[in-house]
Amino acid sequence: MLKTFGIFALTLAGVFSASTVAASSVDDSDAARLAAIARLRAVPHSTVCGDPALNSRSYGTSCESREFRAPAIVEAPRIRWEVDFGWWGTWSPWIGEGLMLTGSCNNDTNKGLSAIDMQTGKVRWRNAAICDDGARAGTTGNANFQEYGPGQVFFGLSRVDGKPVDLHIVDLKTGRIIEVLAPVKRGPSSEVGGVFTVITASKEAKRTYLNVLSPRMDRIVWRQEMFNIACDRLDAFCRPIFSRSASSNGMLFIGASNIDQTEPPTRETHAFDMVTGALRWRHTAQPIEGLDSRGRKMRSDDGNPMVVDGKVIIRLKDENGFMLRALDPASGRTLWTTDPQPRRVMEARGLLGRRELQSWIGAGQVIVAYFWSGEKNELMAWRASDGRLLWTRDAPHGLDLTASSGGAFYTAVLGKGSEAKDDIIEGFEAATGTRLWRITLPTHNRPFTGQWSITDLGGNGPQGPSWRIGPDGAIYGVTLKGAYKLQ
Repeated sequence: MLKTFGIFALTLAGVFSASTVAASSVDDSDAARLAAIARLRAVPHSTVCGDPALNSRSYGTSCESREFRAPAIVEAPRIRWEVDFGWWGTWSPWIGEGLMLTGSCNNDTNKGLSAIDMQTGKVRWRNAAICDDGARAGTTGNANFQEYGPGQVFFGLSRVDGKPVDLHIVDLKTGRIIEVLAPVKRGPSSEVGGVFTVITASKEAKRTYLNVLSPRMDRIVWRQEMFNIACDRLDAFCRPIFSRSASSNGMLFIGASNIDQTEPPTRETHAFDMVTGALRWRHTAQPIEGLDSRGRKMRSDDGNPMVVDGKVIIRLKDENGFMLRALDPASGRTLWTTDPQPRRVMEARGLLGRRELQSWIGAGQVIVAYFWSGEKNELMAWRASDGRLLWTRDAPHGLDLTASSGGAFYTAVLGKGSEAKDDIIEGFEAATGTRLWRITLPTHNRPFTGQWSITDLGGNGPQGPSWRIGPDGAIYGVTLKGAYKLQ
């Protein structure tokens, strides 16, 4: 039975605002750092998310919380190996079963899909023939790796001859292409729980469709046709019809603009049963964000859902502030909502300036967020169990809140002054905000910050983030011309 929780539901008993208890101060002393390291080394990391996949997804797990199944990085890492194959436009990597997969077709000598040994950096195999089809030779291409079960990987690679993307199933031991799939529906695709979501649309019907296909993509498992067609991109309130999706324990969570919602439209979080496609619940309790050019009251977008500590976390905003909200994954019931954080701050020159909740990630039982403004930037953390604010600390301008593992989280920012050509990467304990370590790495060809970094919440990167955290706690990444391991 569909359960819809509307604006009125916020007045019911049992729907709570998070505690206003003051956050604790952050301690970066040597004693605090050593105590944090001891705690983190005792943290289990095998059950981050209800995700059956064995290997490392682009953003950690299907929960989309940027948390990787790996121990915390508690000491400053350093380059263990780095290879330069002379590629240009290296494909966003995939790691699993001891291999790092990446490559490029923009290189005559080392072109193709390469499997690099995660321990040594040596090439196990290379499939160069993949660049000889589809007029790919000399191009960078758009690559897409997805889970496909033990011993295999799904590998989509764009063509330049006008034909559709080739969807390969690759043998991880040899690099041999086992099969080229012929999907019953084509469109933006993503693997979730052993099946594939494919987005299609009909201008005539003014509908967008969510199709879930079988693992071989040869049949439709289920399909939902309840979504609006794309809005006018010139509209300041226009959002894509679908957000990034998250899945956990047999449920699919996705923000979407529904044809049955109260006008004007916005994206509402939908929860679907992964097996049957049944709509279990829909979140409709968005606050009013502001007025559009026609004076209509616009409700907040739910943003990109993620699952943290067994709860669906969304970002909302009203006319005055940003907030995070936790929903029960089974029912959609609101569990807590953080106290609103203001969208405007008084600047030194006496004017109100913009302040935005720019990014947020999960780290164990903590949610960490980065607030940006023109003058003062902050990292803030809330306890996932009840939404209580744990700590706040100042942060540099332009910071990327990147990823987490084992109860620690990591940030990256472009250096200034004598470090202007470096990325500054730091590790913190999520529960306390204590800084664990700080390193600098040359920025050139090694993208830790910017749109292609792991923090890209919009899903607008050409292929995905440029690095992952492996199950051994090492960072595996690509440069524009090669690959590296940081541990």
